[in-house]
Amino acid sequence: MRNFCYIMVSLFATMFIAHNGLSSELTFECGFIQERLPKGKSNKAACSADPDKVFSTIQYQHDKNDHCDIEPVTHYEDYINFFVTDRVVSWKQEFGLTETFKPKMKKYYVEHGKSEEEAEESVNVTRSINYSSPVFSHYTGQEEVYINSISQQPYKEPKKQKVHIYTFGNNRQSFSLYIPEISKKAILIEYSSMEDASWVNMRFGTCRIKSNNP
Repeated sequence: MRNFCYIMVSLFATMFIAHNGLSSELTFECGFIQERLPKGKSNKAACSADPDKVFSTIQYQHDKNDHCDIEPVTHYEDYINFFVTDRVVSWKQEFGLTETFKPKMKKYYVEHGKSEEEAEESVNVTRSINYSSPVFSHYTGQEEVYINSISQQPYKEPKKQKVHIYTFGNNRQSFSLYIPEISKKAILIEYSSMEDASWVNMRFGTCRIKSNNP
């Protein structure tokens, strides 16, 4: 009888908490998409204190005073189906050629021995990879917004904005994700390093609250 009462009390307590949203888990849905247009925004950049070491190749020497590297959008690399909870972050990474770059690559393939049909097939190849990483931490705070985005006039009193910062990753990658609830303009940062340099890969996108899952 005692066990039965304990079970019933626990059940009602769980129902009460769930009903009042006290144990709900916030879920964000995000997208980090590149503009597939001529001179479109790549929505990503890589930056380093040692850009001449990080971004230089055998054929190319990067200016040491130019801390960031931004590539034109010829090959798109989108992060879609991007979901964030307090426990896990999951997403799909999609790769392919933009429509405006396909003719140039098709010509390259034909000039290097492929038939028209083979070249056409090659430029239309797409691929995707699914990722899932545990969340290490979730910080929630507030920031002040001073300018009205519509009128471009300052607010009489700063507007409070709730922000979220998630850290997540695995043995090979470390990320942080910044989400402001009002603007929804998210920033995803991946941290990387080698023996004598470090850098960040940044992506700019949008995150919105999908649900509060009980």
